[in-house]
Amino acid sequence: KSGGVNRRSAKMSLLDINHPDIEEFVESKVKEEKKAQTLIQAGYDSSFNGEAYHTVSLQNCNISVNVTDDFMQRVVDNKPFDLIGRKDGSVVKTVSAKELLRRVAESAHMCGDPGIQFEDTLNKYHTCVTTDRIRTCNPCSEHVFLDFTACNLFSVNVLKFLRDDNTLDLDGFIHTVKIANLMQEISVDLASYPTERIALETHNYRPLGVGFTNIGALVMSVGLAYDSAEARDLVGGLTSLLTASAYVMSGEVAKVKGVFDGFEKNRTSMREVLTKHADKNDADLINGTSHRYIYRKAYDLWNRVIAMSYDKGFRNANVSNVAPTGTISFFMDADTTGCEPCLALVAYKLLAGRGDGMVKVVNNAVNRALISMGYDELDRNTIIQYIDTNDTIEGCQTLKPEHLSVFDCAFKAAKGSRFIHYNGHIDMMARMIPYLSGAISKTVNLPESITADEIYDIYVSAWKKGLKSIAVYRDNSKGSQPL
Repeated sequence: KSGGVNRRSAKMSLLDINHPDIEEFVESKVKEEKKAQTLIQAGYDSSFNGEAYHTVSLQNCNISVNVTDDFMQRVVDNKPFDLIGRKDGSVVKTVSAKELLRRVAESAHMCGDPGIQFEDTLNKYHTCVTTDRIRTCNPCSEHVFLDFTACNLFSVNVLKFLRDDNTLDLDGFIHTVKIANLMQEISVDLASYPTERIALETHNYRPLGVGFTNIGALVMSVGLAYDSAEARDLVGGLTSLLTASAYVMSGEVAKVKGVFDGFEKNRTSMREVLTKHADKNDADLINGTSHRYIYRKAYDLWNRVIAMSYDKGFRNANVSNVAPTGTISFFMDADTTGCEPCLALVAYKLLAGRGDGMVKVVNNAVNRALISMGYDELDRNTIIQYIDTNDTIEGCQTLKPEHLSVFDCAFKAAKGSRFIHYNGHIDMMARMIPYLSGAISKTVNLPESITADEIYDIYVSAWKKGLKSIAVYRDNSKGSQPL
């Protein structure tokens, strides 16, 4: 259920970049989008659940392309690339790697699909590589692990740990993550699964997915711009602390309940991945971030985790990811979801399955941000009233110009011109991903005016910066969108 009503769940359809059908695959959703827009022009209902989109195919299917480092390097070097037959391994066709990626970008420009998964990067952070490679992910891309495994999710509302002096209650955060990890561990055995194979593999590896939500609101509340080094330092530190805390709890549970069944044959690969997490925290601590106290706290936990990897081991192969958290964020009264920035200072959300239902969501982080930056009550009220009236903060004379970037959002306001550049989204994910067991469900929001060539550049940049996957959405590229 979502929003109180039943809806169909999504699925992920992913194809390797060297598959002979890849060219047809990457354009499959574009064809359906064109059909839907033709129906809309003919007068059919264009709403989120209207007849136009209900009539065409693939609307409950996310499609993605699985790419390798070899392919991306060929893109950069403008070299040819072979499409390989699945039955005999023969070369079916040779194409330009650059032009193939450009076709992916053109399709995403039109309808948001396909996304891209960087297979080799996924497997560099794979704790159980001895068992098998990671091939694909769940529909939202945060659970990246072995085939036939399921991952239950828990998201911590990070804003709840912000004190009045803008420091974070790290002990409370660690305690919450550890309790969440324990709850998820228990639920592995209490849950039901759709097939016997999924039940078996999930019990064998016991992957978990603790993450967080309200990151965008937290960043704004402390007076930081989402696209800033200080914000990335803050979120990176929390991500490190999140995963380290969860692995400590997993190690403590293993002492009582035993390690997961696949641990011993993957002990070395798991230790290598955990060491990568710990080394990244060490580097950030040495380099002197603006939130050293978080990394210092994580440093102590990572030392315990590495020691556990030589001792008894762990109850869970994976412990963390960042899910989309759409519905539960509304339940928790969060202003932002997952690690997304604020979409807008005022957002209008269409309700799935409710016809023309819509709710106005006003961002509560604005007042807290203004307090953090020293505005008195009179000035705060004046600024908030300006936002209520204009749906933007741009043009408000009470706000100091140097504070404007703090209120930049994913989308440009109708009466404004500012928004977070796509590099801001990529850089934030790049700061978090070295600390996560899994991946991140997040959209790189793009302005309507962006070109397919720029989307192509985004893909190359995401690969170079070490992202595990990336999805983009160009504003108003579809005939209907939920926000």
